[in-house]
Amino acid sequence: FSIRIDEHNNHVFNKSFTLRASDWEVFFKIDNLDYVIARKVEAHFKKMKSRKFILNLVKYPELSEKIVTKYKK
Repeated sequence: FSIRIDEHNNHVFNKSFTLRASDWEVFFKIDNLDYVIARKVEAHFKKMKSRKFILNLVKYPELSEKIVTKYKK
């Protein structure tokens, strides 16, 4: 995960939203996901575009477990 954060902070993705800042840090982490599932879960989280949703991921771990299960099928 640190590689991904470094990519965002070093502006590797030229046309991405993350280009606007260079102080990204890990807020939430899910261990033991393969790359494909991790990217699908990340896309799901980003698609939600809701600060409340992101905060609820930390507050209610079962929410993230449910989403991971959805993409592992």
